[in-house]
Amino acid sequence: MTIAQAGIKPRILVIAAHPDDEILGCGATLARYIRRGIEAHGFILGKGKSSRFANPGNSAETIQKEQDILLEEAHKAASIIGISRLSFADFPDQRYDSVPFLEIVQRIEDMVEQVKPSIVFTHYRRDLNLDHRITLKAVLTAVRPLPEQSVRHIYSFEVPSSTEWNVPLSFSPNVFIDVKETFDQKLAALQAYESEMREYPHPRSMRAIEIIARRWGTIVGKELVEAFELVREIK
Repeated sequence: MTIAQAGIKPRILVIAAHPDDEILGCGATLARYIRRGIEAHGFILGKGKSSRFANPGNSAETIQKEQDILLEEAHKAASIIGISRLSFADFPDQRYDSVPFLEIVQRIEDMVEQVKPSIVFTHYRRDLNLDHRITLKAVLTAVRPLPEQSVRHIYSFEVPSSTEWNVPLSFSPNVFIDVKETFDQKLAALQAYESEMREYPHPRSMRAIEIIARRWGTIVGKELVEAFELVREIK
């Protein structure tokens, strides 16, 4: 990853649809570059759990409590990775298609203007989860390559239990990051997401996350790897 070639001070912004996507997708890579002195920020478009309003058995009070727990977990995970600042919007979980698209774009534009990142990590174009696909489309709209745009590199990550479930459309990475030195940080951050992780063989389990990293590693001769699709690079 040519992270130091952006022409400005390197700064990373990960833009995720839901809490835990940012760690599942690129947690170890963020930790790797933070260790090297690169500043990283996170922006999560929704606080999660609100889709549970569809179940009449879930009260607003219960859902709010679950959201509070999830946000606390998110901040703890960000601290473990070393993310400088973690910010949230409040778009409705699993219902981003009910929100005017321009509203999502403008929130991302505002965050990009604040952070002025040179590198953006976000979702994959073929994820099963509609919120993920809308997030990517909104990111690409918000960081259009205008002359004043700070973003020079855009990478898509996979999210276990979404990316691989959209069969037969598969993840097609072309960038592979050796994360052997920081993979334990990713696992620790995921452990902080106690309410979101599942038991093996669920793909969002600790064991499955390691299996995925080792599988990508075998493809490029490394032990543990996070894989990405390069969406755009401006040199």
